[in-house]
Amino acid sequence: MVDAYLRIWDERADFLNALERLPQVFCHRDAFRRNLFLRPDYIDTDRLVAIDWAFAGPGAVGEELATLVLAGIAFFEVELSIMGDLEQVAFEAYLEGLRDAGWQGDPRIVRWTMRRVHSDTVRDARSRRC
Repeated sequence: MVDAYLRIWDERADFLNALERLPQVFCHRDAFRRNLFLRPDYIDTDRLVAIDWAFAGPGAVGEELATLVLAGIAFFEVELSIMGDLEQVAFEAYLEGLRDAGWQGDPRIVRWTMRRVHSDTVRDARSRRC
């Protein structure tokens, strides 16, 4: 287990530098099911409401998607069997929001970031169980 932590620690600078070179967006940084709610607005259209903004700040485009998917699984709020579907729905909705805000970047950047953060998070979690 110590070796796994040391390897992650040694790779942290490369990982963080890669994230910093990507397009930056404002992130909630704690966006998962317990902090996200759908509420009807004045015309009875569901609106997403986010609470707990304590960790909000800049982050790489797509970075937050990994947290959204993995936190739901980690807290047993989402079945592991639907993780792929959840990733796809979250990815498409995230891209829609970016486009609505005027972003015209390459969706592959978002996908790469999501998968890289996801894989590093899973690897870190596995090393903790060793």
